[in-house]
Amino acid sequence: MNKWFWTVIIVLLSTLTHASGPVLPDRYRLPTTDELKADWRSENANRYAEFTADLNGDNLVDGCFLAIDKRQNKLVLLAVLCFDDADKWLLLDTMNIDALQYMGVEKVEPSTVMVYPPKEGNTKTPKQLKNSAIKLFASEGSSSVFYWNGKAKKFLKLWLTK
Repeated sequence: MNKWFWTVIIVLLSTLTHASGPVLPDRYRLPTTDELKADWRSENANRYAEFTADLNGDNLVDGCFLAIDKRQNKLVLLAVLCFDDADKWLLLDTMNIDALQYMGVEKVEPSTVMVYPPKEGNTKTPKQLKNSAIKLFASEGSSSVFYWNGKAKKFLKLWLTK
Protein backbone atom coordinates (compact mmCIF):
# COMPACT_ATOMS: atom_id res chain seq x y z
CA MET A 1 0.00 0.00 0.00
CA ASN A 2 2.86 2.38 0.79
CA LYS A 3 4.18 1.97 -2.79
CA TRP A 4 0.74 2.80 -4.23
CA PHE A 5 0.42 5.84 -1.99
CA TRP A 6 3.75 7.30 -3.14
CA THR A 7 3.01 6.47 -6.78
CA VAL A 8 -0.28 8.40 -6.60
CA ILE A 9 1.43 11.33 -4.82
CA ILE A 10 4.23 11.48 -7.44
CA VAL A 11 1.75 11.36 -10.32
CA LEU A 12 -0.38 14.10 -8.75
CA LEU A 13 2.63 16.30 -8.02
CA SER A 14 4.13 15.80 -11.47
CA THR A 15 0.76 16.71 -13.00
CA LEU A 16 0.64 19.87 -10.89
CA THR A 17 4.24 20.72 -11.76
CA HIS A 18 3.56 20.25 -15.45
CA ALA A 19 0.27 22.14 -15.36
CA SER A 20 1.54 25.15 -13.46
CA GLY A 21 5.07 25.07 -14.87
CA PRO A 22 8.25 25.34 -12.86
CA VAL A 23 9.35 28.57 -11.30
CA LEU A 24 12.79 28.82 -12.82
CA PRO A 25 15.42 31.21 -11.49
CA ASP A 26 15.05 34.58 -13.26
CA ARG A 27 18.09 33.98 -15.45
CA TYR A 28 16.40 31.08 -17.28
CA ARG A 29 13.31 30.41 -19.37
CA LEU A 30 11.70 27.25 -20.69
CA PRO A 31 11.88 26.60 -24.43
CA THR A 32 8.81 27.65 -26.37
CA THR A 33 6.48 25.22 -28.12
CA ASP A 34 7.92 26.43 -31.40
CA GLU A 35 11.48 25.71 -30.23
CA LEU A 36 10.42 22.14 -29.35
CA LYS A 37 8.54 21.39 -32.57
CA ALA A 38 11.02 18.88 -34.07
CA ASP A 39 9.23 15.69 -35.15
CA TRP A 40 11.42 13.40 -33.01
CA ARG A 41 10.14 15.19 -29.87
CA SER A 42 6.52 14.19 -30.56
CA GLU A 43 7.19 10.70 -29.14
CA ASN A 44 7.24 12.17 -25.60
CA ALA A 45 4.48 14.10 -23.82
CA ASN A 46 7.03 16.59 -22.42
CA ARG A 47 8.86 16.83 -25.77
CA TYR A 48 12.05 15.39 -24.15
CA ALA A 49 12.52 18.75 -22.43
CA GLU A 50 11.54 18.02 -18.80
CA PHE A 51 10.48 15.35 -16.34
CA THR A 52 9.87 14.82 -12.64
CA ALA A 53 11.32 12.08 -10.46
CA ASP A 54 13.00 11.52 -7.12
CA LEU A 55 16.56 12.21 -8.20
CA ASN A 56 18.32 12.15 -4.83
CA GLY A 57 16.48 9.40 -2.95
CA ASP A 58 14.69 11.55 -0.36
CA ASN A 59 11.18 10.51 -1.49
CA LEU A 60 10.38 14.05 -2.70
CA VAL A 61 9.61 14.92 -6.33
CA ASP A 62 12.49 16.69 -8.06
CA GLY A 63 12.70 17.95 -11.64
CA CYS A 64 14.92 18.14 -14.68
CA PHE A 65 14.61 20.77 -17.39
CA LEU A 66 16.21 21.89 -20.60
CA ALA A 67 16.14 25.67 -20.36
CA ILE A 68 17.53 28.76 -22.05
CA ASP A 69 20.03 30.96 -20.24
CA LYS A 70 18.69 34.40 -21.20
CA ARG A 71 21.95 36.20 -20.35
CA GLN A 72 24.28 34.00 -22.37
CA ASN A 73 21.79 32.70 -24.97
CA LYS A 74 22.82 29.10 -24.18
CA LEU A 75 20.93 25.85 -23.73
CA VAL A 76 21.33 24.52 -20.19
CA LEU A 77 20.43 21.40 -18.30
CA LEU A 78 18.95 22.22 -14.90
CA ALA A 79 17.87 20.01 -12.04
CA VAL A 80 15.79 21.14 -9.11
CA LEU A 81 15.99 19.26 -5.84
CA CYS A 82 12.91 19.85 -3.75
CA PHE A 83 13.24 19.93 0.01
CA ASP A 84 10.57 20.53 2.65
CA ASP A 85 11.78 24.09 3.22
CA ALA A 86 13.18 25.18 -0.17
CA ASP A 87 14.11 24.17 -3.71
CA LYS A 88 17.73 23.99 -4.83
CA TRP A 89 18.43 24.63 -8.52
CA LEU A 90 21.57 23.06 -10.00
CA LEU A 91 23.18 23.84 -13.35
CA LEU A 92 24.39 20.51 -14.74
CA ASP A 93 25.49 21.37 -18.28
CA THR A 94 25.73 24.27 -20.72
CA MET A 95 25.51 23.91 -24.50
CA ASN A 96 25.32 26.03 -27.61
CA ILE A 97 21.78 27.33 -28.19
CA ASP A 98 21.59 25.41 -31.49
CA ALA A 99 21.78 22.16 -29.50
CA LEU A 100 18.10 22.64 -28.62
CA GLN A 101 17.32 21.28 -32.10
CA TYR A 102 18.72 17.85 -31.23
CA MET A 103 19.23 17.56 -27.44
CA GLY A 104 16.70 15.93 -25.14
CA VAL A 105 16.35 14.61 -21.60
CA GLU A 106 14.57 11.61 -20.19
CA LYS A 107 14.32 9.78 -16.92
CA VAL A 108 16.44 6.71 -16.26
CA GLU A 109 14.84 4.41 -13.71
CA PRO A 110 16.99 2.96 -10.92
CA SER A 111 18.91 0.19 -12.65
CA THR A 112 22.35 -0.94 -13.72
CA VAL A 113 23.57 0.86 -16.85
CA MET A 114 26.69 0.34 -18.91
CA VAL A 115 28.90 3.45 -18.95
CA TYR A 116 32.36 4.50 -20.00
CA PRO A 117 34.66 4.96 -17.00
CA PRO A 118 35.30 8.56 -15.86
CA LYS A 119 38.89 8.41 -17.03
CA GLU A 120 39.63 7.68 -20.67
CA GLY A 121 38.76 4.16 -21.68
CA ASN A 122 36.91 2.30 -24.39
CA THR A 123 35.46 -0.53 -22.33
CA LYS A 124 32.09 0.01 -20.73
CA THR A 125 31.57 -0.94 -17.10
CA PRO A 126 28.35 -1.42 -15.12
CA LYS A 127 27.10 1.41 -12.93
CA GLN A 128 24.26 0.83 -10.47
CA LEU A 129 21.87 3.78 -10.27
CA LYS A 130 20.16 3.74 -6.88
CA ASN A 131 17.80 6.62 -7.73
CA SER A 132 16.21 7.90 -10.90
CA ALA A 133 18.79 9.66 -13.05
CA ILE A 134 18.92 12.07 -15.98
CA LYS A 135 19.76 10.95 -19.49
CA LEU A 136 20.96 13.82 -21.68
CA PHE A 137 21.03 12.71 -25.29
CA ALA A 138 21.39 13.91 -28.85
CA SER A 139 18.59 12.67 -31.10
CA GLU A 140 21.20 11.14 -33.42
CA GLY A 141 24.35 11.06 -31.34
CA SER A 142 25.98 10.58 -27.97
CA SER A 143 24.31 10.36 -24.58
CA SER A 144 25.29 10.72 -20.96
CA VAL A 145 23.73 10.10 -17.58
CA PHE A 146 23.72 12.46 -14.61
CA TYR A 147 23.20 10.67 -11.31
CA TRP A 148 23.07 11.86 -7.71
CA ASN A 149 26.11 10.90 -5.64
CA GLY A 150 24.92 11.06 -2.03
CA LYS A 151 28.42 10.93 -0.59
CA ALA A 152 29.65 13.88 -2.70
CA LYS A 153 26.20 15.56 -2.49
CA LYS A 154 26.23 16.44 -6.18
CA PHE A 155 25.38 15.09 -9.61
CA LEU A 156 28.09 13.23 -11.47
CA LYS A 157 28.19 12.63 -15.22
CA LEU A 158 29.07 9.43 -17.06
CA TRP A 159 28.93 8.72 -20.79
CA LEU A 160 26.52 6.07 -22.05
CA THR A 161 27.63 6.44 -25.68
CA LYS A 162 30.38 8.50 -27.25
